[in-house]
Amino acid sequence: MRTSPMHRPVRRELVVAVVAAVAATLILQVSPASASPTQAPTADSQVTERSQLLQRAKHLQFRVTLHRFLHVRSHPKRGLDKNFVWKANGCSAPFDAVTQHWQRVFHKQCLRHDFGYRNFGHGLALRSNAAMKARIDSRFHQDMDNRCGHYGGDQGNCYAASDAFYVGVTQFGDAQTAFYAGECPRRRFCLFDDTSYEDRRIALRSSVRDMNDVDFGDKTSSAKNRTHVAWIIYDDHDFADRGLCIRPGYVVSRMSDYDFNDKTSSAKRLSGASCP
Repeated sequence: MRTSPMHRPVRRELVVAVVAAVAATLILQVSPASASPTQAPTADSQVTERSQLLQRAKHLQFRVTLHRFLHVRSHPKRGLDKNFVWKANGCSAPFDAVTQHWQRVFHKQCLRHDFGYRNFGHGLALRSNAAMKARIDSRFHQDMDNRCGHYGGDQGNCYAASDAFYVGVTQFGDAQTAFYAGECPRRRFCLFDDTSYEDRRIALRSSVRDMNDVDFGDKTSSAKNRTHVAWIIYDDHDFADRGLCIRPGYVVSRMSDYDFNDKTSSAKRLSGASCP
C-alpha cells in the first residue's frame, strides 16, 4: 500500500528532472480548444442543458473509474457526450528518456486530465474557477497513483514521477494559462461571473432581453467582446435603464471600474462597430 506523499521518501533527482520537464512543456502544450457553437453554450442554449452538461462532466471526471471514462471516450458519442471537447494531446514531454518514459506510463491518466481542462476550463468553461482546477489536478494525481499501484517496474520511481507531474500542473504559473486560456471563443461576446474573466462564463452571439433566462441575471463582473460589432449591457431587462457599451475587441476586467459590477440584466448586440 502506498504511504501518504507527506511521509514517504522521495527520489529527489527524479522529481527534479520530471518537474522541470513538466514545467517546460506539459502545461504549455495544452492548447486552447476550438469551440464550435455546439461546444460553447450561447445565449439561446437552454439553462437546463448547461446544468446537465455540468453534471455529466462531473460524473465522467470524478465519479467513474478511469477504465469507464476511456470506454466512453473511445466509442461513438451519444446524447450530451456529443457536446464535450474530446480533443487531447496526452502527456507532453521533451525528448528525454526519463520523462518520455513517464509520458507513456501516464498517457491514459493525462487523457482524463485534458478532458477536465478542456470542458470545465478553457473549452466549454462549465466551471472555470480555481477550486475546480484544483479538484481536476487532484483527480489526475489519484489516477496516476492508481496506475503506479499496478506498475511492473520500480513503484517508488513511479510514485515520485506521479508527484512530479502533479507539482508541475499545480505549482507553476503556466498552469493557470493552460486552464483558463481561450475562455472566450471567437465571434462571441462573453460575460464572466468573476473579475479578470474567471469563474462561470456565458458566450453570447445574439441579444438577450432578460439575463435571468440564461441563468446569468446580475452576475457579470468582467467581459470580453470578440465579435465584430459593439454590444451594450443594461442595468435592467428589455435594454432599459443605464447602459455600458463595449466595442469590438475591447475587454473589461472589472465591471466595478464602471460601477456596473453584478448589474447586467440584458445585453444588446448592435449592427455596427460604433457605440451610440
